[in-house]
Amino acid sequence: SSVYTNDSAYTNISVSVDIVEGVVNKGIYLSGDRGATFLHFGNYRNSCISDPTLCGPQGVTFSFFWKNQEVESRFAVLSGGKIISNGFSVYANPVGGYVEFYTRGNSRRWKVHITPPGPFWTHILFTWTLKDGLKVYINGTFNISDEVGGVSQVYGDTYTDLVIGTGNRESYEHYVTGAFDEFVIWERALSPKEIWLYYKAAIGSFIYYVCIFIYPAFPCEQMKSIIFGLIDTVDKVMVHMVSSLQSNPSTPITIGGKSYVADYSLMKIPQNHNLPSYRFPTQGKNYISVPGEAFTMQTQTTIVGLFYHNMHNYYKQISPLRTRINEAVDFKDCKIQVASYLISLKVEPLPALSVNLSAEPLIRIVLTHQLSKEQHVQALNQSNKVFLYCAFLDYSSKEGVWSNEGCMRAGGNLSYSICVCNHLTNFAILMQVVPMELTKSHQVALSTITYVGCSISIFCLAITLVTFAVLSSVSTIRNQRYHIHANLSFAILVAQILLLISFRFEPGTMPCKVMAVLLHFFFLCAFAWMLVEGLHLYSMVVKVFGSEGSKHFYYYGIGWGSPLVICVVSMTSSLSSYGEVGNCWLSLQNGAIWAFVAPALFVIMVNIGILIAVTRIISRISAENYKVHGDANSVKLTAKAVAVLLPILGISWIFGVLAVNDHSLLFQYMFAAFNSLQGFFIFLFHCLLNSEVRAAFKHKTKVWSLTSSSIRNINVKPFNSDIMNGNKGGVSPTKMHTWDKSTNSANRIDLSAV
Repeated sequence: SSVYTNDSAYTNISVSVDIVEGVVNKGIYLSGDRGATFLHFGNYRNSCISDPTLCGPQGVTFSFFWKNQEVESRFAVLSGGKIISNGFSVYANPVGGYVEFYTRGNSRRWKVHITPPGPFWTHILFTWTLKDGLKVYINGTFNISDEVGGVSQVYGDTYTDLVIGTGNRESYEHYVTGAFDEFVIWERALSPKEIWLYYKAAIGSFIYYVCIFIYPAFPCEQMKSIIFGLIDTVDKVMVHMVSSLQSNPSTPITIGGKSYVADYSLMKIPQNHNLPSYRFPTQGKNYISVPGEAFTMQTQTTIVGLFYHNMHNYYKQISPLRTRINEAVDFKDCKIQVASYLISLKVEPLPALSVNLSAEPLIRIVLTHQLSKEQHVQALNQSNKVFLYCAFLDYSSKEGVWSNEGCMRAGGNLSYSICVCNHLTNFAILMQVVPMELTKSHQVALSTITYVGCSISIFCLAITLVTFAVLSSVSTIRNQRYHIHANLSFAILVAQILLLISFRFEPGTMPCKVMAVLLHFFFLCAFAWMLVEGLHLYSMVVKVFGSEGSKHFYYYGIGWGSPLVICVVSMTSSLSSYGEVGNCWLSLQNGAIWAFVAPALFVIMVNIGILIAVTRIISRISAENYKVHGDANSVKLTAKAVAVLLPILGISWIFGVLAVNDHSLLFQYMFAAFNSLQGFFIFLFHCLLNSEVRAAFKHKTKVWSLTSSSIRNINVKPFNSDIMNGNKGGVSPTKMHTWDKSTNSANRIDLSAV
């Protein structure tokens, strides 16, 4: 069993607690015949613990774990008061019981019946204030209350002692045969939120997640202060316990063990004993080592070691401004996280260590890093700089804070750290991840490339769309291939216009959020039409599938429908990830960027496969032409075909995917160049250098020339594509049909530019 006494600031109150086994009236009394156990904590006359009327308006809180298998109700907790008693008592068994508060001054008694869910460990907590009366909580949850009380002449016992497990009489009859643990007193009434959080912490649940998901309005910093206080209290209790060990004049006494909270070791070493060195724990990869020359051994020495199992999980977001680590404060916007187990060692009298970190003897601490998946990814990101600090909990002020004074990281890697320190206390490794920002020159260079490239691309895409619209009456420009080109050009054109406009908006504003959504949609549309380009090329060159009508339906469904679905799902699940930090785009921090990266990677991988299949066919044809005709230029056809297909298949965007998390400066430059000039390459290869487009333009120019000269009856030599489609006379119709189902035009490979 253990005793903790706390006030409203979670620091120890000034009461004397002396627990000695086997001494009646001073501690734990064990009766071998009856298996009885009770705790006697001494006289608290004229204190809040024995007299509720002295607790003030803040009230009082009592908390303990209890396991009772008795059929008959016995005293669980009993406190007397002044001569004629003020105090409280708790009776209970697996069937039922009650909690009672009584004050003689106003002849009041508050009493409630409880039903513990035993027989197993149960947490019981009750608060009392004169204003709100008595409230009982079982396992962290409110159970019952008596807010007004009643008049009573029954004042309980007349004793002033605090006793657990038996009646408050000097005879100590009717011992409880159950067990008690974690008896805690606060000289104020805890709130329901604090009670729930304390209970979850006591049973090992992570306070960090409780703060976020259960009580988001409750300040987690306050709970961290509770943990600081808890660690300090555990250290003091262990030091008190080791001082109570009966010393042996010739050999050291050692007590060690494991608990849910920590592994521990208590050691008392006699005077003048030769101690070459000390290590805690004696085995494992995590330890503290004290050199032998640091021990004076002129007097009896006590050592307390604690290795906490889960305390590091409570510190997820530490503000650098709330630490005493100067290096961390330089990056005040980058939170700190505990990255190792927490280990503690206390030696009394203090070892004689070097006053600075450049000489011996020094404490040596080795701790392995316990990184979460997210921390590991952040640490491996080449664009982040990782700072690891050897730190400790500094209790020089009322609130414990992390400090690295007197400690230095002397070695290690991302998996472990070696620290040297000139003092002993609690130690852990703290990790701070700082994103590396581009220099001003790189930022200007990348912005210039983006602005110039996008401007050129927008101009070229606009010309491309106008050209396709003007030549739409020519049958060769009326087939599926050029309609796909037009849709792709339109999606990229709108996306790049929006990209240039988005630079003028401030992140976190509504216009920026709207712009981020539109950018997400149109860039997804661009990728979707790149996928359509690949599928259409595959159907022409490798394997024909579906009719022209079915392709029409599927292509538009892929090109405009699938991006709309992805955007709606992304907005519904994570609207706050749009345009909030850095720029008008998806957040890179919480995984929302994958709503763009995942579809983009899918399109790139599919189109790479299609490009490989098409390239194999073209290279085979080129090789056959070379063997038959000896035409060396045909060997170059494969390389030219790849250059032509890259812009419409979006393979160059692989550099953009690699640069999306700022992994490499080189990828950022390549991304800026290829992304901004994609429209220029589409115009160059599929409009300006395309033989079909040039021939159609010449034909259209000739028609315009004849029309303007009012020559109506001259037989114009028909355009070659019209002959292929059976249109032997006159000019092609001027009406643009959305899909030309001509098999001949549909199955021609789009490699005319080469």
